[in-house]
Amino acid sequence: MVTEGIIEGKVHLVLYRVMRELPRRLWHIFVGLSLPIAGLLVPKDIFLPLLISVTIIFLIFELVRLKFSWLNWRFLTDFRALLRERGGFHTYRQ
Repeated sequence: MVTEGIIEGKVHLVLYRVMRELPRRLWHIFVGLSLPIAGLLVPKDIFLPLLISVTIIFLIFELVRLKFSWLNWRFLTDFRALLRERGGFHTYRQ
């Protein structure tokens, strides 16, 4: 029937979207779990300065990446699997 084909098409579309999001979700799970675990295992006087330093480095990288289109293009190309297409990917693409 026609409705079976429509339902099957919707199921395939949902599976396709889930599989496209899988690397991004795994990345967030890994990073989201590693920071609290590191915070529990590493002494506070080491963890906090390290966390602040890494945050500043990432912020500087983001500013530089958005300033230079060639670096932004390289980032978008290399990390395409972790970026959402409907998010900022098209916004910064040149």
